[in-house]
Amino acid sequence: MSFLDTNLRSLAQYQPLLAQALANAPGVAAPVTRADDGGCTLQHNGQWIASRRAPKREAERLIDNDPPKLGQPCVLLGCGMGYAILHALNRHPRSVVAVLEGDLALLRAVLDLHDFRQTIGAKRLLFGVPLPGQPLADALAPAVEDIATFGAKTYNHGYTASNRAYGELFAHYGEWAREVSVALQTSIAGAEIHIGNALLNVPHYLRSPSLSSLKGTLAGTPGVLVGAGPSIALNLETLQRYAPNACIHVVSTALKRMLGKKLPIATTNVVDYHHLSERYFSGIPATDAPPLLADATAHPKPLDAYSGVKIVEDSWIYRALFGDSVADHGQLGGTSSNVAHHGLNLLLYLGCNPIIFCGLDQAFSFHITHTPGTVIYDEALASVHRFSSFESQELFIITASEDRTDAGVDMYGNPLITDRQMSVSATTFEDIIARNSQTIFINGSEAGRQLKGAQTMTLAQAFERYAPKPVDLGRLTNAVKSASGSASGNTRGAEHLNAKRGELRALKGLLETALAHLKKSESTLVKQGAHAPGLAPALDAYNAAMSKNGGLYEILSRLASGDRLERRRLMVEASDPSLSKVEMARKQVRAQMAYLSALGAAMDIFDGMLERSIARFQSPASAMAPIPTKAATAAQDHTIIDAYIEIPEAGEMRDAFIGNESYSPLRLALNALLDHPRIRSVIVPWQDSLPLPVTDRRIRVVPPSAMPDSPYRSAAHSIRAWNHTGTLHGLQMSSDVATYGNARAILESLVAPLPGYVLVVPGSMGFLTPEIVGSLLDAASESNYSAGIYVGEGPLGLIPSLWDRESLEEVVANNLPAQLIFYHQSKERFWGKEFAYVPSAVKQCRRGFDLRARRDREFARLVASQMDVQNGHANLGAVAEAGSKNYDAWVGRFPRDLEVEITTRRDLHPAYLPSARDEYDMPLDVIESVAKQCADHRDSLNLTLGGFGDSLKHPRFFDIVDTLRPCVRALNVRTFGTALTAEVFERLAQAGVDAVTVRFGYWGREEYRDLNGADIFDELASRILSIRDGRLAQGRMLPLIVAEVVKGAMGDRTLIEFRDAWWSPVSWPHVASYRTYAGAVAPQQTIDLYPATRSPCLRISEQMLILADGRVPLCSEDASAIAGDVLGQSIADIWRGGKLERVRRSHAEKDYAREHKACGDCKAWCALS
Repeated sequence: MSFLDTNLRSLAQYQPLLAQALANAPGVAAPVTRADDGGCTLQHNGQWIASRRAPKREAERLIDNDPPKLGQPCVLLGCGMGYAILHALNRHPRSVVAVLEGDLALLRAVLDLHDFRQTIGAKRLLFGVPLPGQPLADALAPAVEDIATFGAKTYNHGYTASNRAYGELFAHYGEWAREVSVALQTSIAGAEIHIGNALLNVPHYLRSPSLSSLKGTLAGTPGVLVGAGPSIALNLETLQRYAPNACIHVVSTALKRMLGKKLPIATTNVVDYHHLSERYFSGIPATDAPPLLADATAHPKPLDAYSGVKIVEDSWIYRALFGDSVADHGQLGGTSSNVAHHGLNLLLYLGCNPIIFCGLDQAFSFHITHTPGTVIYDEALASVHRFSSFESQELFIITASEDRTDAGVDMYGNPLITDRQMSVSATTFEDIIARNSQTIFINGSEAGRQLKGAQTMTLAQAFERYAPKPVDLGRLTNAVKSASGSASGNTRGAEHLNAKRGELRALKGLLETALAHLKKSESTLVKQGAHAPGLAPALDAYNAAMSKNGGLYEILSRLASGDRLERRRLMVEASDPSLSKVEMARKQVRAQMAYLSALGAAMDIFDGMLERSIARFQSPASAMAPIPTKAATAAQDHTIIDAYIEIPEAGEMRDAFIGNESYSPLRLALNALLDHPRIRSVIVPWQDSLPLPVTDRRIRVVPPSAMPDSPYRSAAHSIRAWNHTGTLHGLQMSSDVATYGNARAILESLVAPLPGYVLVVPGSMGFLTPEIVGSLLDAASESNYSAGIYVGEGPLGLIPSLWDRESLEEVVANNLPAQLIFYHQSKERFWGKEFAYVPSAVKQCRRGFDLRARRDREFARLVASQMDVQNGHANLGAVAEAGSKNYDAWVGRFPRDLEVEITTRRDLHPAYLPSARDEYDMPLDVIESVAKQCADHRDSLNLTLGGFGDSLKHPRFFDIVDTLRPCVRALNVRTFGTALTAEVFERLAQAGVDAVTVRFGYWGREEYRDLNGADIFDELASRILSIRDGRLAQGRMLPLIVAEVVKGAMGDRTLIEFRDAWWSPVSWPHVASYRTYAGAVAPQQTIDLYPATRSPCLRISEQMLILADGRVPLCSEDASAIAGDVLGQSIADIWRGGKLERVRRSHAEKDYAREHKACGDCKAWCALS
């Protein structure tokens, strides 16, 4: 009997493409053979699909030897002869069965053999078959929640083992399973954020033009999707030349960069749920702003900041809230997990065909994350220092993740790496491409990962072939103009939301009644056993009310989606036939009670959301109220948090921290902490005749601890010194965190019940603000306190850290070296717990408000004098703004980073440096003069012995070190390593050197030889690594070994190998830009990195180079432009006088080329040597 037709009719209900493909597929060539156990098998493509004697028993053993748990889905690789499918379906009736099969002829034979129509119709049997227009994601969608809730049990038929196609299919399934797991968990974790954002966007939504009026307006028009991938830097000229030939859509991250290039942008979009996405849209004039398509759940701040037309697409949230009272605006539909997918779906919605990709690398091309000139690099600029270039920061970002993977090579053969998030993104693009088989897709990114289903060619070829002439976008422009939102939307929206609050509160009362009935039912079950009444009477009233408010229930169930999945799991457990009827009933009651309790909590959350959304409406209707602050009380969070303020020992820093009536950092810190009720107590080690500047019952004064500090914290200060200026952003915050607080003293001060977390405030903090404290507490609460340390991103002297108490205990138990914190933190792991970076809106501020150094204390006092801090509070944004305005004071009377070329000697001829000059050693009397001048600034001055020569080659090198070391805060020695031995390194350590930079140029034997003109790499690398390993084995952390390479085209091939070789607790891999030195060196860097916003050069603001003959260049980039000479002038006079001061003034006025022409188009202004 044949079952093929009935199975295909059932399959056509949800997989019509597969049903049609199977109907048209040829049958298997070989006849079906009957086996001894009554089953069938056949030989197909040279293999027996199942046992020739007992295919049924073979299939049963496959499942029974490793049975799924109750409710756990079964995933079969290959359909076999169908017996394993039947057995899994019959033996495990609560399990979904998914079959991965790419052979249509074989699958057709199985569907002809067995009757699966009921299980196919019930979507208990799914088929994952790769077909054009039907991605695996669509085929297996009904199993998503089951796989996320229970995991999946996988089974492989024997005939699939050696078949490459099945291996690729299973790998694709694995990618999909990881993707949906991440997506579902993100959806569960992000439900509150997404729904909250959508409610805050209601005013924008009600005034938004209708998206549906734009559908198909550009049918057949070429479209270009422009991302912010690194490769866009190679295609800007091509894109500008051909832009009139297509509808140009630019994603948010690239918008300002493309507007700066005067690109005719048709549309842009935003999906980000974080407020930091505001940076992509603020400050754009309305005349330049293209229409912005916003996902309903995007953060409202970008929409508030944007001056152009805002089109907010509809959402299930708005349908649930407004129903038919507001016309449906239309939704894009389609798969989307990031802003680029969303942009692609918009082009498809508009009807664009073909669609060309540009800047969609989907991998870390050239080992960087974004194209230069994007606002991402504005933030990175704040973290630049001698050991932290843009290139280094980018390399660490793409390699620190534990899930980094090889992505093959780009179209030019360059190696690529990626991570799970990027891989999932690429898979999603491929799914969108497969689903839209009538559209032509061309990948013209010219770098990055190739995408299945998209033709690969250069951008110029794509335009010449598919978009050779200008197009008219008038239909889109007119449609945007004609579509309009409701003028009375504000008033109607507020009224409607108020009505929803009333309905919600009525439901809350019914829910509480239902819970009371359930508690009574559970008590009755315990007392009366099987004679207990059923559950239905307890829930009737509540269910009846909920059925009338389906929209509200949908929102509430999403807010409690994690609990919904848990209830599903518990209800499956409750159906276990091995349980008694009483136990089944009790489990059902408890599952319902837990879920209703979660819904009650969801009601409270949603009520708060409605309140904040209503507050966004005000008169007149065109005005937009600011986003209200989310309320937080100690009652909402049961994790105990204490704060600990470290009081400096006697000295200038202590006096500055305690302060006076006009400016007291201690008072600011106390008030900022006491503003937050979630902090149980503020611990202050205090033994002073003067009272604290603030009194409060939550302040707990303890005697200063006699516990010894970690012997390694001084090493942390040495490393931290190199981040003397700038912002704690990303990886740079770690060296500062390592200096925060004596862990032994903090733990000694804690009382029972012990806190779960301690917010540590160092005594060097110039300004602690309530916003920063709140951001740390909110981040910890929202992530369910999963991190070991939470650190805010922001300027130095403003950022505390929130430590897990167990992590503090580990520091003490393991006597953890500061660099090891740096090392672990850079890997984003700390004893199995993550480091959490808590973003702030001011991390672009390259200023420090730290009290450790005299000049920074003076700067903090100056900033305080320009603000109103006498009331005991400071505002984060105001502090950063005031600091940024005081550029001249920040420059100071002396450089912060001084480099002295004590000799021009070197053994190599590196092509990445200017040609060698005549050998010359700086005289000792000149060095002594430099030392005397440095001594007055020793607490804020970092010194490097380097320049263009090899410092170790000076015949009086160690005499020089002995002379200079007492006069500076930190000392770095720069060398090419040819004279660096273990014995020399030990002498450097004894002399108090903090860091030794070894300049390799390129990493790798061939690369090093070609760049340096010497075949010594193997011996040199082995020797320096041996020194490093020996120091690590001895537990000796200083000097820190900084291995340095330059980012040139050839060196990119070995950057990952270089990073992996030197990433350790006692060494640091640094990547410097391949500089041209004002034309003295031929350019080799594929892509120069720089921020979106030009600002005064870092070198003329913070750094000075003294050449061996005493001359001082304007900056190290142009040694031919001389600003002064230390043989006849003081360092201070050169720093604040003459040429340097005039150039500095021209930069401050943004007239960069006025005093020195080379500054006009310089790309090195954003780097330190």
